[in-house]
This record gives sequence, C-alpha cells and structure tokens, in this order.
Amino acid sequence: MVRYWLLSLVILLTPVLAFGAPLTSEELREDFEHFWSSYKEAYVFWELKAQDHGVDWIQMRQEYEPTLQSVSSKRELLRLITEMQTRLHDGHCGNEGMTAVGPIALIRGVAFVDTAGHKVHVRAVAPGSLIAAEGVETGDEVLTWNGQPVAKLARQARSLMGASSEGQFWSMFAQLFQIHHPYLGAPAEKCACSFKKPDGTIIEAELPWDFIDPTGGKAAPSLKQVIEIDAAGPLPMKAMIFQDLNVAYVSLQSFMKPEFPKAQLDKIFAAIKDTDALILDLRSNGGGVGPWGVLLANYMAEEGPDGAYMERLYSKTFFRAILGQMPPEQLEAMLSNPQYVKMILDKLGVEMSLEEIQSQFMNGQYKPFYHSTKLSEMVPQDLTPGVAPYLKPVYALTNGGCYSTTDICLKILKDLNRVTIIGTPNGAGSGSPIPITLPNSKVKVMVPHARAYPASGDMIEGRPLTPDHIVEVTQEDLVKGVDRHIVTALALAGRHIGILGGVTKFSPAAVELNHHDLATKIVVDTTGNSKIP
Repeated sequence: MVRYWLLSLVILLTPVLAFGAPLTSEELREDFEHFWSSYKEAYVFWELKAQDHGVDWIQMRQEYEPTLQSVSSKRELLRLITEMQTRLHDGHCGNEGMTAVGPIALIRGVAFVDTAGHKVHVRAVAPGSLIAAEGVETGDEVLTWNGQPVAKLARQARSLMGASSEGQFWSMFAQLFQIHHPYLGAPAEKCACSFKKPDGTIIEAELPWDFIDPTGGKAAPSLKQVIEIDAAGPLPMKAMIFQDLNVAYVSLQSFMKPEFPKAQLDKIFAAIKDTDALILDLRSNGGGVGPWGVLLANYMAEEGPDGAYMERLYSKTFFRAILGQMPPEQLEAMLSNPQYVKMILDKLGVEMSLEEIQSQFMNGQYKPFYHSTKLSEMVPQDLTPGVAPYLKPVYALTNGGCYSTTDICLKILKDLNRVTIIGTPNGAGSGSPIPITLPNSKVKVMVPHARAYPASGDMIEGRPLTPDHIVEVTQEDLVKGVDRHIVTALALAGRHIGILGGVTKFSPAAVELNHHDLATKIVVDTTGNSKIP
C-alpha cells in the first residue's frame, strides 16, 4: 500500500539491476505474456476501471499486438508495459523498468511543485548550483522545459505515469520534473528552459543534463539537496506547538518504516495532549504500511481500533510472488491440493477451514478467491494507543501526493467526523501491490492484488476526498515563503478556539506572516523532549 510511482526514484539510490545482454524477440514476448497474464489473473480493480475509464484488458492486448510484434529491445518492451499500466489509472501500478534500460539524466540543484491552475513552479533551488547561477529562484514559474511547454510535457507524461487521480498525477509530474524519462530516448546535451518571475521577467537558460548510473548510488548527494528525507524514526515525523495559540502541529512524511511506531506516537500525542487544536500535515505522504494508518487514526478517535479491512485476491500470481524460490511445477502441484493450500494460508495467518478452501476448487482445479482481513489484524502488535485519544479539533493538510495508507487514514478520520480537510484532493489509492518478476529481463512489475476499505466499505481507489477548504500553492506564497495551508489551518483553529474571533473565514490580512514567525514555537522531537528552535 505504497505509492510505487516513486519506486523509480528510490532505485536511483540503491544498486539493484544489471543491464545484461540483449533479449531475443521470443524472450521479450515471453516477458510480455507473463506481465499481461499476471495482471489478468491478479489485478483487483478490473470492474472499477472498466466503469470509470472503459478499461478492457483483453481488448487492450489486441490493440497493442502490432506494437508488441515490432518490439526489439528491453526499452521498447518496458515502455509498452508502462503505457498499458498507465491506462489503468492506478498509482500503485508501476515497474522498475525506468532504471533497467540505462543511465538516468537529471538536472541537479532544483525541485518543483504543482500549483494552482496546473502549473509548475520552482519549490527550491540549491545554493551554488548551475540553475541558481542562471538567476532562477523559488517561486519562478516554469514556462518551457527541455524545449517544450509544460502543458505538452504533461500530455506526454500521462502515457508513462499511472495515477489514481488528477491530483496524484500533477504531484508526481512536478516531483519528477527534473528527470528525463529514459523511455523517451537520450536527451539533448543541454536542457533548454525558460522561467517567468513574479514581475513578468523571463529567464532563458541552457542547463546540462547530468547522467547518473542508477546502479551506482551516485544520485543521493544532489537529490538530497532538493528532496528532504528524514530518516529519524521509526516514522519521519515532526511536531511543534504554536504556543501563543496553543495549537499543535504534527507532520508525517511517510508510513514506509516497518518498525512498530506506537511508542513514538505515544510520546508525541502525550506531549500535545493539552493543546486546543491539532494541525495534522499529511501532504505528499505517499503511504506505506497499511496498519500504521489505522494506528494513527486511532490516536484521534474515541471508538478505538477501526474496522478498516483489506480484501486480498489469493491468485496463483500471488502465491508465485510469495513463494518465488519454488519451482513452477512444485507450486502447481501444491495448488492442486486443498490441504497444501491450507498449510500455506495457515502460515500466512489466514484462518480458513479445509471445507472453505475446498469450495474454491472447481473440477479439481484451484480458482482465485477473495478473503478479507482487518488491517488491525495484519500485524501482531496492538493498534490501541497507549495514551488517551486526542479529541480536540483536527485540521488535516492534504494534496494530490497523499496516497495509499494516507488515503485510508484520511477516510477513516473523515467517516468518524474527526477532521477538517484543508488543501487539494488526495491521491485516492487503496491497492496493495505485489512484485512479479519478468522471467527474462528480471524487471519487477507491481500488480495491485488487494484493496483496502474503511469500516463503511466505501471505495477509496479513484475517489478523492473533497477538502472542506480548498487551498492551492501559489507563486506569491512561494516567493514570500508563506505556507498557505498552515496559516489557513491556524486561522481556522484560532477562530474555533476564540483567539481570532473576528475571522469569519480565512483572511490573508489576518495571518499574512510566514508560519515560522507566526508564534513562539515549542518543537517536540520524536523522543518526547521539548526544545526551543
């Protein structure tokens, strides 16, 4: 339940693949058949995607057959697979092929953000970088990149970047903007680009593409200049108290860490228990361990552990993924015997009687079936908080980068009427992907094989939550260093508490200051200690 569109970026930092010898046409077709049949058997949103986007997997196969016949390289095969995955409109459908076809080219020293009206602006520039020397600054709007208008690049990216919602696409598009997609061939020596400053001045520049080996781990220093990665944990969290307003601020960047975070959350929520309101910043949290989303929600709900559940499809593709070292013939033999199937499911913690399993066989042949498990039962730990739940008002900050586990947490809290959502719609994904390995290229392709639901049973995939207060990133705020989401939340919290009684709606004149200067802050670190920044 993690946003796998970032898999390509993560792989840049770790040695994983050797490019290997060219594949024959027979091997390329075998890889495609393995990909297509695995999705046909194991993907869990066929009915939904047919309803929402007219997807017909068999018809799509026929449509791509002429392209498949002309495929002569790994690069061409992986682009075809990526295009087919993208048409499913599912941000969990990804693959690691981006780094399997050769060096990656990127522009160093800059990060971007999607803004109001589907524009792209500069979020940060590294001091001393080549792009900074050109006069590019935070807040500048990107007009052209690599010689093409942003709108044209977005149309191009839509065929190579799967997303469950419009918001998720634009969040991904902006975050990966400075990377040249290798499926598009080698870039020119330099990237011709232009930027518009707030006063209308146009800057034109030519920046060198920097090639990096995705298996060499050389990208980390420059990427870290523009993408902050907080490894402290187990979960990357920050917390503070706006002392003058007595409003807490807690940000959570990811649920990816597998270590049990209950002690960390206990300390943070114990430290903010006497505040009058909480701003919960989940922006660009792409998900991770599903039960941790339930755990976090339980800290803000009186009802205790939630009834959110995961509906998993137990297909042959699933068993091949988890029993990858087992020879295919042995796996087929095991799946032809209900007793062996029960033995495997027992080891996975799935409680099913032998009679129930036997009912999943037709004419002696195993057929895939769904089985539901509460998210709270998917881990051995108790997801009940060790401190009293926080029942004061909670203001959740969101954008299209909120995805997967984050979407589950938001939906739980919204169903319980525990959050006021501020920002733009979330990414809306609920699939849990498993990797399948293509037999010849050895590239891993992610197949969503399970789907999460809140206790209400409402669909999360492709169904973004509408914020109570729409707040978009603007060029003006980027230039001023104003975090409009936070100051909006502070204004709403202040009005609720009674400190800002005259504010009937968010007024820029009421809180126009950078949020770092808005009030005296007490930072609560992950050990529960307090310090003045």
